[in-house]
Amino acid sequence: MTARDDEEGPEKGVKLTRSLQEFRDLKARVGELPPVTMEEKQDREHEKRVYDRADDMRVSDEARELLRTQELQLEIDELDLDEVILVGDEIADIDDLAMLVDGRIHEVGLTQLAAQWYQGKSLLAVSLAMAVANGHDEWLGQRISRHGPVVYVAAEATSVVRVAMKAWLKMHGGSLKHVAILTERFPLDFTVDAAADVMDEALAACREKKGWDDDPVLVVGDTQIDMVGNAEENSIELGRAIRRMRQWAVRQSLAFLLVHHAGHEGERGRGHSSQLAKADSLMFLSQNEDSDSDLHKLLNWQKVKGHQRPSDPDKLEIVPVPLPPGKDGAVIQLATASSLIAEAAKTDWELFRDIQRTVEELETAGDLAGKRPITDALRTSGRGRGNQRVHQAIREMANEGWLKVGPRKIGGVYPTYEVDREIPAEDPKPSWSDLAAADEVGVDPETGKGEERE
Repeated sequence: MTARDDEEGPEKGVKLTRSLQEFRDLKARVGELPPVTMEEKQDREHEKRVYDRADDMRVSDEARELLRTQELQLEIDELDLDEVILVGDEIADIDDLAMLVDGRIHEVGLTQLAAQWYQGKSLLAVSLAMAVANGHDEWLGQRISRHGPVVYVAAEATSVVRVAMKAWLKMHGGSLKHVAILTERFPLDFTVDAAADVMDEALAACREKKGWDDDPVLVVGDTQIDMVGNAEENSIELGRAIRRMRQWAVRQSLAFLLVHHAGHEGERGRGHSSQLAKADSLMFLSQNEDSDSDLHKLLNWQKVKGHQRPSDPDKLEIVPVPLPPGKDGAVIQLATASSLIAEAAKTDWELFRDIQRTVEELETAGDLAGKRPITDALRTSGRGRGNQRVHQAIREMANEGWLKVGPRKIGGVYPTYEVDREIPAEDPKPSWSDLAAADEVGVDPETGKGEERE
């Protein structure tokens, strides 16, 4: 938006003033100054140079502010104010709150999806993208009000996204006709104003290459950290980058879903809370602690601007989908009642046997069977449970003698395990029918000893 040094600005004939050009030259000169070392700071001969540099940096900040002011003025000059001012009946028109997914995601604006690692956030983003692109009526049980092309910015792991899309197609059918992926080789940094122009060109290229008749209605950014350059998580710069994303989405009249990593507290996305205020909707994906299965998740809606926030989380499950040749695919969907009931009905004995089988598989492959490898292998094989429950079961099995601590350690610290003896084929604990029968004949059901009653 800023005019070049010796040229007129677009349409309005704005020229850089001499003082502004001087500030630009000074800013460039400051940028060329070599860094001051600690030795120089401690040397009184260089003390003046240190103070001169500090003064130059102060002037550079002033130059940056003037440049931004100039850019804002040019943006205002190019605006049609009638398009950005609402009066009378225009204020009462609530089309601005149109939803892409009823009561969940706005048709135009920014939605953030946060989760800790390995919770399925990319699977969830893919499920929304594919449902919108393939004209599905609902997503997670809520009506989809707008369908059309989708662009997925796979900035973190393009191959993972492609596998997830293939798994979705195998489960639900459909096609990739209205889906385009920008791979991790695509350079994107929303900490600079030029990012909006880069995205404009990318969307136009996707439309031309795919032959779409309509513009994209949804863009997925996966993940946030790969789209904000080197901005610190708690910096003002990051907040400005998120603001640019939303402004760009509004200008393009589309929904922007931003995938983000959760903080250590595991309750929201990483970074300063001010960046969350810029999102129109916020959702957080986490483990369903009421289930022993790592495949059961909860999706909490922490914010839906202009709508009542859903009070209850969506209960989801990850369903493994085998793909040739030997790829592990999966989809995420609303958990069925049968899967929740089946998980709740599983006994500890099934978990014990799954752990023992996993330890034997790891030993056969020459891998170390520590708590983390066992947990990861259970999850990969579809026999997963909650991490805490698995770790507790390993301790119980070691106490019972079904597992023993192995001779090797992971990282020289964490113990490994070996199968010591097989778990009994049947649950040795007495059933209710056994207890009832024993009460009638006076026999201890555990020892088999006793006398029959008259």
